[in-house]
Amino acid sequence: MPTAALNVFPGNPCQAIYSGREAKAQTVKFGPGITVAKGTVMGQITASGLWIAYLTGASDGSQTARAISQYDVVVDGSGNHTIGGGDLGWTEVGAPVYLNGLFRTTELVGLDAGAVTSLGRLVSGSVADGILAMNGG
Repeated sequence: MPTAALNVFPGNPCQAIYSGREAKAQTVKFGPGITVAKGTVMGQITASGLWIAYLTGASDGSQTARAISQYDVVVDGSGNHTIGGGDLGWTEVGAPVYLNGLFRTTELVGLDAGAVTSLGRLVSGSVADGILAMNGG
């Protein structure tokens, strides 16, 4: 019997919890030439409107957390978004991000206290291990 999974499905999204059906997602355009893991906290560059990973010390708009990436996404230099990766990935002109919902903080990438304040609030626990309620949308 194999010790590793034979079928890996990289297209699995980051999932909202509890009220997952009520989580609101929207397709947006990410910046060119970036790779984003599912669950990454995202910010939007004010001048271009493009989305990149949230960065606390930035001054281009991405210093404000606004969303969470739903899937792993790789964007090439032409702006083609490959979502999910692997053999089951697909290419689009944008990728979905969550604007609201409840999420386990352990599944989020780049979350800090500043991002929690921008996105919503902690329902329970801490930034390291808790539940984030996003109020966006």
